[in-house]
Amino acid sequence: MVTCRLCNHNESHPILSGLKTDFNETYSLLRCKRCSFVTLNPLPDEKTLGNYYRRYYWQDIRGQDSKYLNLLFTLRMRPIINDLKIMIRGKRRILDWGAGDGNLVRLLNESGFTASGIDPYSPVFNDKTIFKTTIHNAPFGDQYFDGIIGSHVLEHVRNPIESIRSALRLLKPGGVFIIEVPNIRSFQFRLFQSSWQPLEIPFHLNHFNPDSLRTFLKKKFNLTVLKISFFSHRVSPSAFLLSLFPFFAPKLMRQKRGYYPTPIKIYYLLCQMAVYPLVLAEAGLKRGAIIRIYLKKESRAL
Repeated sequence: MVTCRLCNHNESHPILSGLKTDFNETYSLLRCKRCSFVTLNPLPDEKTLGNYYRRYYWQDIRGQDSKYLNLLFTLRMRPIINDLKIMIRGKRRILDWGAGDGNLVRLLNESGFTASGIDPYSPVFNDKTIFKTTIHNAPFGDQYFDGIIGSHVLEHVRNPIESIRSALRLLKPGGVFIIEVPNIRSFQFRLFQSSWQPLEIPFHLNHFNPDSLRTFLKKKFNLTVLKISFFSHRVSPSAFLLSLFPFFAPKLMRQKRGYYPTPIKIYYLLCQMAVYPLVLAEAGLKRGAIIRIYLKKESRAL
């Protein structure tokens, strides 16, 4: 019996089982019968997760020195930057929760915001804008930020409720909160099942569908939903492609070769462009690979 970490219900059913990792550990995915939240089972401890992150997740950040990759990243993230500029006027403070390699923090600062990032597993050193810590220990005062971006971080945290509560403590009333997570109700998951790349076993502890995420955020925290999107230029095409051809994955390629060959990078990019019509179509039907939800913190947020 597994108690749901969102609604505390104690009935669930398996949707996938026998999911093995490279360390020969076996996991399953369980869906709560009340709220439809999906959890990894069993939850790996912090030591186990730390070993996976160190070995696989952020192996090489040399791509930050490539002007072509930086341009591609900028183009892919431009919709979020443009939305922020509309929703948050002026030179405002933005937090990138789950900053990873720091590229989004860099882009936000270049776009006129004052941005900082936090990530306990970040590979970035000697950067005063990136803090290697958790959201619970973020070195900022209450109501410090005008906006917080949690892009592909909520699926990683052990306690989503406490993590969101800690993030909202840092956000001003009226501030904008952007969350992006994989969509377990997507057509891609239905098609690929255990081979779907965004499952990321065992890194991703939590999986949401639009209803479970929206209900969780509105009921628990009194947040107002401003906008929902089901498409990401950065994630949607690559998720489809890597589910078909996992050997394209940059972290796997770097693990085997020590680098990511330029010809393969170009071919990988061309293949992503080829699947754009498919991923745009599924997003138009609200079954895209991701859920990006824009929220406003009310003055009485819980």
